[in-house]
Amino acid sequence: MCSHCWETHGTTYPLNVYFSNGNDGHYCNLCDSKLSADRSDPLHAAYLKVQELRLELERWNADFTAQTKDAEEAVRALSSAEARIVLAAKPKNISVVRRFRENFPSHA
Repeated sequence: MCSHCWETHGTTYPLNVYFSNGNDGHYCNLCDSKLSADRSDPLHAAYLKVQELRLELERWNADFTAQTKDAEEAVRALSSAEARIVLAAKPKNISVVRRFRENFPSHA
């Protein structure tokens, strides 16, 4: 089959989870549906497992990206609010008192 027919009348399964190359699996729609139903071909079953893992990775990445954005937005919002509080509550006159060790009783 030509590449156009694979797109319209067949299914291509990538060999790897992270990328695809020339060793991808190509099945016509009829064979693909039959093999998917009975899982009798170990190679086709392996391609299906790779496809399932790719989908799981995509879902995990989408969920992780959403959690990352939420956490980063919370930090930005809270840090800007904290900065406003610190600026509003800054005392005008600050004096530093240094206490030296000889001013404290010994714990020995």
